Amino acid sequence: MKVYMPMNDQLTAHLTDAAILPKYAHNRLYVHTQDGAFRCEGARGLFTLDAPAAWLTLRYGDAPDAPALAHLRWQIDSLAWDGA
Repeated sequence: MKVYMPMNDQLTAHLTDAAILPKYAHNRLYVHTQDGAFRCEGARGLFTLDAPAAWLTLRYGDAPDAPALAHLRWQIDSLAWDGA
């Protein structure tokens, strides 16, 4: 059984509260901020920023012009993205 440990910081979080990301998207989703692109890993999209950011853009790929999927406000632990 996996134990969920909250991160409680301003740099590390998950995209989702549940493991909903399909395998083909693992490691292909990136959170973009003014400081760069940060890969989201695994079924919940774990990522770590270099610096705190109030807003994040979720993109399919690390290029600045990669398709944007969502524009999300920072939240501790999980951005609560539902895939929409």
